[in-house]
Amino acid sequence: MLRTQLGGKYHPDDDSVFRLKRRLTRLGMNVSHPVADGILAFGDGHGYAFDPAEHSFADIEADFYARIRYCDVHIVANRFGANLGYLGASAARETAFAMRHHRPIIVLHPVRPTAGVHPEIHQILRPRLDRLVVCDLLTEPDAAITALLRQLTDRRVDYRLTARERAFIDTRTRDFLDGLRPAGRQAEGTDAAPLL
Repeated sequence: MLRTQLGGKYHPDDDSVFRLKRRLTRLGMNVSHPVADGILAFGDGHGYAFDPAEHSFADIEADFYARIRYCDVHIVANRFGANLGYLGASAARETAFAMRHHRPIIVLHPVRPTAGVHPEIHQILRPRLDRLVVCDLLTEPDAAITALLRQLTDRRVDYRLTARERAFIDTRTRDFLDGLRPAGRQAEGTDAAPLL
């Protein structure tokens, strides 16, 4: 069974991520994130697809990044409403992390980073966008999706990141995860096994 997690905007105005999770699960994929099949809570301007009484946002994010390291393919539902290609700051950081770990990446639409994407992440992504697989997994026939996923199984992608770019991605990810933790408690690290 292929393993993935879905990047994208979790928002009540667009359920694309959740529809995609249902479809991929029906096709036999193990989709670890979003954890729930819809938004369960809101806070700090974010929709949460997990129960905050059971898990912290920090633990969910640490697990998400750990899953990227060990997945078969990273998938980004890069749309928000009519904005096809939408790639916000979080999804851009996750995409760079997937590149850092040689994961095949599928996006639904040609990527259009938002103004909120960190400039250096944008610089890392821009020359490598042609290495992403563009396929609208919400509309393609099941057989085409299954064939594509089979083709990506056990594939590593050389995104030709420089040592400086790899170090930047590692530092940016670690700083992000550490910033989610209460003071004095650092993240487990992005090389930890998945938590959930």
